[in-house]
Amino acid sequence: MSRRSGTTKSLLLTINVIWSLFFVAAIVLEYSAGVHAGVDAAPNIEEILKAYDVDEDDAPDCQVQDIEKIICPRDEKVCCGDISEIKAHCANLLGPDVVSKSKLSGSKSSDNTASDAYAGCINYVSYHIVEHDHFACCPSEVCEDWLENVFSDFDGDFDAFDVNDNDDFDDDAFDDDAFDDDAFD
Repeated sequence: MSRRSGTTKSLLLTINVIWSLFFVAAIVLEYSAGVHAGVDAAPNIEEILKAYDVDEDDAPDCQVQDIEKIICPRDEKVCCGDISEIKAHCANLLGPDVVSKSKLSGSKSSDNTASDAYAGCINYVSYHIVEHDHFACCPSEVCEDWLENVFSDFDGDFDAFDVNDNDDFDDDAFDDDAFDDDAFD
């Protein structure tokens, strides 16, 4: 009878080992499937950045931190540096095929149509919000300080920043003091 209980114990031990191996295998498969699904579900940065090829009023909110880690330069100074540095960052991020299709590279795509990832990237990354209407989405303490200085140096002359001032309106000729607001009472 002792032989039988030894066989039963051995059988139970074998079944426990098999279930444990099955359990471990299931966890490994679930993990590897999740990792694989994560690769398949990687964001399409080009499509995301096309959404920022619009006027500032039509731009979506800035992206979540995981996406920003992909889009934004590691060197925080790039975002408020020379525009050529920002363009170089976006060109490296998106690649030459995307850049060659850009309106900024001479392509015939129309302005601000949410179809140009390269232009959208520049809008997203750049802190040049005053003179170029960019969006300043990338987190950067350095550029926040830089932008604060830009605004503190601002003397109220919008035309100094407006590189696209094509209107014929003479802002300086408008005299606020000559306006008679009593006519509206």
